[in-house]
Amino acid sequence: MPDSRGEKAAFSKRCQPFRISVPEQKPPRRDLPAKTVLNQVEPLTRDLLAQRKAGASRRPISRYVAQLRAACLRDQPGACLRSAKGMMKAGIDAGRIADIYVPAVAQALGEDWVADRNSFADVTLGASRLQSLLRELDEAAALHPYGDGPAVLVATAAEAHHTLGAVLLAGQLRRQGFSVRLLLGARPADLQQQLRQSGFDAVFLSASRSEDPQVLRRLVEAARPVPLVLGGGLLELGPEVVAQTRAPQATSDLSEALRLCNLARPAPRVAS
Repeated sequence: MPDSRGEKAAFSKRCQPFRISVPEQKPPRRDLPAKTVLNQVEPLTRDLLAQRKAGASRRPISRYVAQLRAACLRDQPGACLRSAKGMMKAGIDAGRIADIYVPAVAQALGEDWVADRNSFADVTLGASRLQSLLRELDEAAALHPYGDGPAVLVATAAEAHHTLGAVLLAGQLRRQGFSVRLLLGARPADLQQQLRQSGFDAVFLSASRSEDPQVLRRLVEAARPVPLVLGGGLLELGPEVVAQTRAPQATSDLSEALRLCNLARPAPRVAS
């Protein structure tokens, strides 16, 4: 189990291998209390405006993040989904809960561990419950799990232990109209089989800082000649480490990853 402060500082970024496409924001300061850190989640202010427009509750946005965080740490079946349904009743759509609030809670969990407010086991369980919540949101709110746009395979290596970010990425791509398949814990043979069976336009490979570049290199080689982009915490270790994977492209910005693979976002669907 990792226990150094440097490893702790990297934890919150592991849950989000590709950066979700929301407006840029300054990283939370490490010397601020949890409540202040939660208030720094700037993109959530757009939901506050939407709620007020719809006449929904004026409860502070940071409180919803705090409630969802508390729910995912609670040892009660269905607590996360109940919290999310309460947010939907208040006017926050399920797509934005998945794309904005869940990453914010994952970041808060990382901050909790850095500050020794929660144990590694608690934070890991919380992240696992958030991942389950994403699946439940898809089922409960019919978040268009399948698109008819360009086909993207989102994958993590067999040794990967942090997969929440890949699940978040796959969900966001689907809601944007892409046809997405999620392959967690992939080995080279698994990847090759998927690519043979389906015509994918790109492979997005998520990797955390703790993963072996040589393991990733074998996945990169297995994906050829399909365009591949490597993203995630591994990139923070520097270009020398990334070069060991032999990935043709590397970025943790989703818009840039799409551009590198020459993938255009599908046109919004027109309601019939």
